[in-house]
Amino acid sequence: MKDLLAATGGPTTWGAKPYASQVFDEDAAVVQKLAKSGAILIGSYRWCSWRAAAVSLRGGIDDGAGTESVGPYAVERRIVERAGGGDGGRIGDVFIGIGNVGSILTPSAFCGVTGLRPTYGLVSRRGAMALSWTLDKVGPMCRSAEDCGLVLEAIAGNDNADPGSSGRGYRYAPQYAKKPSDLKVGYAPVDFAEWASEATRPAFQQALDAVKGMGVQLKEVELPDFPYGALVNNILAGEAASIFEDLIKSAGSTNWPTSGRSRG
Repeated sequence: MKDLLAATGGPTTWGAKPYASQVFDEDAAVVQKLAKSGAILIGSYRWCSWRAAAVSLRGGIDDGAGTESVGPYAVERRIVERAGGGDGGRIGDVFIGIGNVGSILTPSAFCGVTGLRPTYGLVSRRGAMALSWTLDKVGPMCRSAEDCGLVLEAIAGNDNADPGSSGRGYRYAPQYAKKPSDLKVGYAPVDFAEWASEATRPAFQQALDAVKGMGVQLKEVELPDFPYGALVNNILAGEAASIFEDLIKSAGSTNWPTSGRSRG
């Protein structure tokens, strides 16, 4: 479990010195649901030896305390941070990892595992450090898509304590899944032929060929040329500044906030 989700029994530090001694008296919703399903919380962290490392405040504000994460399958290349921040270094050691927003797909891509970024509101964020109210999501990283489906079934569901909760659950029922030939999947050729680095293009093409070989109906699509990055950055920067207003105002002083605004 990334050290951004409240878990009793030790500090939840958010990867930042100001919160090194922060302790919550209730587990985050996703921690509670996984425990109910029989999951065991393990990992390592500098201040709490059974948690997974986190980049300082999810990268929202860098206080210099964030730990390095190294891709589990490329330690000799020292893929520091680029392994996906705090989530990247531990994915090869466990069956289930829980991340949020970009710290689901990015570390999964760098570490060769499957990441599932749920629909907004499907998984409760109660007890998770807030960075952006309109972007934050919590989801699993596992060794297969099947494992992700099983984990999502366990952690999805309504939570009245999370204002963003959609009130919906999820059931993993592969026996009712459609045949691959009944599925239509859109893809943008530019992602495979132009935007991907030249060294990775063969691997991307192999993946595309594998999907075609399943019998899936592939349809070429083109996304509008909108300033997606600028829009997301504006939302993220504005909401993060509001959430950590007290911390920002305390910069340069020794009067750090004693606790932050987690959900619930």
